[in-house]
Parts: sequence; structure tokens; C-alpha cells
Amino acid sequence: MIVEVRHHIGFKGFFKSYHLSDFAYGEWLIYQNNYPIFHFHIFTPEFQSLLAYIKERAVELEVLVLDALHQNGFPDCTLSDEHFGICYKSKMQNMKIPLLPASFFQHLAL
Repeated sequence: MIVEVRHHIGFKGFFKSYHLSDFAYGEWLIYQNNYPIFHFHIFTPEFQSLLAYIKERAVELEVLVLDALHQNGFPDCTLSDEHFGICYKSKMQNMKIPLLPASFFQHLAL
């Protein structure tokens, strides 16, 4: 998958942030320690039952994803890259980021 890597300078020194394209609709990167560990795409076939669950119960997707991560041993994961600094360089990079397993949502009884 192609990810935009931005190089920043901030109060804590130099760091990188990772972002999907602006055209990545329904896709999120899941971060652990500000590094992407999973890629989540709600419109893939394995998540169709999750999409129906969200529409039926009117719950927020972000809450469900974070709850599923916490229950599966990833308590410090976030859906946002939490950096503050000035971007001085940006490049597109091909990275191998695994998809979030659909089995993480089996506790919902979809």
C-alpha cells in the first residue's frame, strides 16, 4: 500500500508521520506509538456485516474499532497520528501494512 510519509521537526526533535491519500474513502491507518500497524477498509467484503451492524445500531465506527483493538490486546492503539511540528519533507512510500483482521469483531455477534 502506498502511504505518504511526512518528515517533521518539533519540540521533541525530528519525527515522521504516516498518512493515507486524501482519496482513501472508508480507509484508516491504526497507529501504535505513532507508527501504522494495521490498515482498515470498511468497504472490503469481510467487513460487510460490520457495516450493516453500524447502520442498524447507529454506532460510531471509531468506537467499535478501538473497542475491538482493546479487547484483542492492543490497548494503546489510536486512529490518529498525534504529532505536532513543521513538515519539511514529504514523500510517497510503499509499505506493507497488514489489514485489520475481521476476527477482531467476532465479539459483536454480527
